[in-house]
Amino acid sequence: MGPDRARDHWEQQSDAWIALTRTDPDYELLNKPSFLEIVPPPGRLTLDVGCGEGRLARELVTLGHRVVGIDGSATLARAARASTPSIPVGLADASRLPVASGAADLVVCFMLLMDVEDLDKTIAELARVLTPRGVLCAAIMHPIFSSGLFIDGDPHQTFYMGEYARSMRHVLDIERNNGDRIIFRIEHRPLELYSRALEAAGLALTTVREPVPGAETVANRPEFAKFRRVPEFLHFRAERLA
Repeated sequence: MGPDRARDHWEQQSDAWIALTRTDPDYELLNKPSFLEIVPPPGRLTLDVGCGEGRLARELVTLGHRVVGIDGSATLARAARASTPSIPVGLADASRLPVASGAADLVVCFMLLMDVEDLDKTIAELARVLTPRGVLCAAIMHPIFSSGLFIDGDPHQTFYMGEYARSMRHVLDIERNNGDRIIFRIEHRPLELYSRALEAAGLALTTVREPVPGAETVANRPEFAKFRRVPEFLHFRAERLA
């Protein structure tokens, strides 16, 4: 089963993750473009919590954001600092941020929340570091997608819906086309749990997106056609009320 804590898991998988980010069409063609559409213009400070090796932080810097990253993996934090442009990164759990209350007007949390052990505590911490009316932008694996699977080899791309309403942990050992392997550790949770955590933290949900690939993307990458039927990712934006 591997490490029990998410930060230990991703430290163990850090080299495999860095290798994946070099060639990741899901990120480049689907996840990143849709997510950036919900990110507000640059403000005083943008925190990228769960920044990994810094690929999204670098995009935000090019858009004019002053970005500070936070990650639990020392290897990934070093990779972000060593990148071009270099990203200043703190080493910490998402549920215990070494950041003053109200310091950031934007917190970006990209593909992290489905990894954390304590969702309520983590979202409360993300809200704490936001200014009043500050914005949280988050991306997760879509809970519909993490509750089931496409039937392997089925030409009709049938999707089997599993136990959506029950929280559960998935450990997925993936072999990529180039032979590299990476293990994902995903905490499946129904949407209501995310909504309740936001409410408890004083965050109002303002935007929800379920990105699907366009016709041109599917023409170039036919394997993406199934994501026109069942979304792989969910993006949302929430605002701190006070």
